[in-house]
Amino acid sequence: QRGWDQCPAPSVPAGEIERFVVDQVQQIGTDPKLITETIRQVRLQSEVGIQNLTEERTSLQQQLRTHHADLQATASFISAPINVPSCSPLPPGEGPGVRAERPNNSRSRTISLTATQRVSQLADL
Repeated sequence: QRGWDQCPAPSVPAGEIERFVVDQVQQIGTDPKLITETIRQVRLQSEVGIQNLTEERTSLQQQLRTHHADLQATASFISAPINVPSCSPLPPGEGPGVRAERPNNSRSRTISLTATQRVSQLADL
């Protein structure tokens, strides 16, 4: 901070520092205790990672089963026939301006709707 001439430590040649660093790294790579501990840590982290991935897979499989069941139920609903009240033509003598009362006997008939019509029905729910 105050300049080179104010530094209490003498300067060290770069080559000497590089040799020191390389020697330290080489010693690290040959230390049996350090190698053993490194391998142990890698195994431990791998086992934890495998356990986490296994739990995630189980959860995703359950979600997939749930979504598949929902999809099957929706597909069954879309393709199933429904009962719709039938509008019959008026018998002779009935119509605009005629005050004859019809008995309330609504008939139902089964029709199949297209998937688009059924999805439209679902949207209205």
